[in-house]
Amino acid sequence: MASSNSALPPGVPHIGALPRSRGHQSGRLHRTSRPPHLRAAGAQRPAPFLAEPEVLALSLFTVFAGLFTVFTLIHSAALAAVGLLTVLTGLAGLMCSARIYMVRARPAWNSGYTVAEFFSTAALLGAVSVGTVDRHAPVRLYLAVSLFACSQFATQALKLLWLARSDTFELRASFLLLSGRLRNVFLVRMAILIAAIAVPLITQAPRVTAMLFAIALIGELLGRYLFFVSVVPKKVAAAFPSLRRRAA
Repeated sequence: MASSNSALPPGVPHIGALPRSRGHQSGRLHRTSRPPHLRAAGAQRPAPFLAEPEVLALSLFTVFAGLFTVFTLIHSAALAAVGLLTVLTGLAGLMCSARIYMVRARPAWNSGYTVAEFFSTAALLGAVSVGTVDRHAPVRLYLAVSLFACSQFATQALKLLWLARSDTFELRASFLLLSGRLRNVFLVRMAILIAAIAVPLITQAPRVTAMLFAIALIGELLGRYLFFVSVVPKKVAAAFPSLRRRAA
């Protein structure tokens, strides 16, 4: 076998060296062919150290919520303590979920508005869902629905104003998306929030509350859609000079 290898013409590589040579060249090509903005974006992924606490918090929330349901049915004396633990673990899970998206590579997410959006969504849908299930809910619950809807409306309006007044290119580009291509979706979401503010103050009829829950759910789904499609990441946005000129 050694003699056959030595008999190869000059310039023909040893057959055993081919896989290593090709693999080595392929690895170099893979590393060097990636655009610089993708390498930079990959270095700033959403905070992975918050993923495990989020899973833990939401898992505990699920457990305590189940226990709270059982203890409510059996009228247990530990109901108040389990209810408090349910609330605390739910809030912790919400905070971790919001903080995961707060990274420098996504300027529109890296602000307190992200936390406010997550908490307002949970509060609004939670309150209106209780009103849907409990037909004898107190009036203060419907006042809370209006309050939480008003909080979400204010969050969206202030965030849009913050984006419009920013000197940062990525934030201005997000504003141009929300006021341009995504304007109709944004206006529908804001109109739904206005309805969620007004309807509970006018009527507390069970059927109307159920319809309000369905509409509010659609509105928050539209909000999640806008949250993801309107963000402009760093570096990647710089590849579009026409958008940069409009944002400047």
